Amino acid sequence: MYESSRKGLAMHGTRHAVVVTHTRLRESGTVVEEAVEQLRRADFEVTIIDNIEAPDFGSKTPVVPKNTEIVVVLGGDGTILRAAELVHCTEVPILGVNLGHVGFLAEFESFQMSEAIRRIADHDYSIDERMIAHVDVWLPGETEPIEDWALNDITLERADRGKMVELSIRVDDVEMSSFGCDG
Repeated sequence: MYESSRKGLAMHGTRHAVVVTHTRLRESGTVVEEAVEQLRRADFEVTIIDNIEAPDFGSKTPVVPKNTEIVVVLGGDGTILRAAELVHCTEVPILGVNLGHVGFLAEFESFQMSEAIRRIADHDYSIDERMIAHVDVWLPGETEPIEDWALNDITLERADRGKMVELSIRVDDVEMSSFGCDG
């Protein structure tokens, strides 16, 4: 979660939260409904976004509305990573409530959801910023790379099974390592 220099913004207008989850969670129980109701009781307008698909590498992704104060993710790490697509290049924080299997990226477990929403409403949270990786993919014969970013990990798969993939890792424009591999 992030503490907000956005406090002033939220206190002088309508507060808006985006809930990111899965349709199957909405249809299989009451957790999403309860979270939305708690956010509304805390004076948030709520938008629900279901089933965010992973974007194609190098493509533009949708972004949350400018008036969004917080994104609340109800799901697992995969759902949190999809929500990161929605807030990339914004200052909108993500709060993860783990309803999945692993939950390494989540701040709260499902039984703590009421506490999480109370803390959001009271601006009682701190910032935990994550680093992202800039990724350039150079395709054979191209003069410019396809550019994108990644949070958590990067997975590459070669299109031609008979050829090696050449990888190079740089940190602050300093090459740290390079090697050939099969993916």
